[in-house]
Amino acid sequence: MKKILVHINTFIMFVLTIIFILFIEFQIELKPNNIITNLEKLNYYQKAYSNVLQNLDDIIVNNKLKEELIEYYSIDILKKDVNLIVRGNKINHYDEIKTIVSKYSKDQKTIEKYSKDVNSIIDNNIFMTSEYQKLNKIYLNIYDCLFITIIYIIIMFTFIFINYLLIKKLEFIKELILSSSILLCLPKILITFSGIINNFTYGNKYFSELITTFISTYFNNLFMLSIVGITIVLCLNDFERKYHK
Repeated sequence: MKKILVHINTFIMFVLTIIFILFIEFQIELKPNNIITNLEKLNYYQKAYSNVLQNLDDIIVNNKLKEELIEYYSIDILKKDVNLIVRGNKINHYDEIKTIVSKYSKDQKTIEKYSKDVNSIIDNNIFMTSEYQKLNKIYLNIYDCLFITIIYIIIMFTFIFINYLLIKKLEFIKELILSSSILLCLPKILITFSGIINNFTYGNKYFSELITTFISTYFNNLFMLSIVGITIVLCLNDFERKYHK
């Protein structure tokens, strides 16, 4: 009966550990600074800006208007906009665009249409704003993460204490670390051998690159963590063989 209870407790710890690690790693990868680092590595801003210019070419035939809009909306402003979105802010260039367009037309409907179209081009091509805002709702600040971590530690120590009282051994901790490590390394192995994200596409090419980079980094970090866990178990086993014969 005691062993059954220990197995149940260990399984609960296993589930909680997996959920906790997946959650914390997700929070780490979703940090604005980490996302901005990935944007810079991917040369994201230049790719996004080139796409904005291409889309402007498709709807604006007046070269002077196009030049003034390009002069206004530089790559530096695009970079600032993307960073603002990543940090949870909203952007809107409608009023500034309308002021520029008004120089080249007196028809109010035409002015409003072009202003909305240009503003939409910026909104739709610089970042996955609506998707990111939904995802960002589950992003917690450092204090919330710290609180969750403390709760997790308290629960884990409680289960460990109960198990130790039942069997007077700590072997189950190695089982917990090993089983958790094996599970955490599986996603990386799966995506590596299946190539499941190699041809992933979502919206623009640079959107897809950012998403796949996020996924790859996430699972790479889990894989490295699993290697650390497996190494710890192997070292513990080696230590026991040498000093507890």
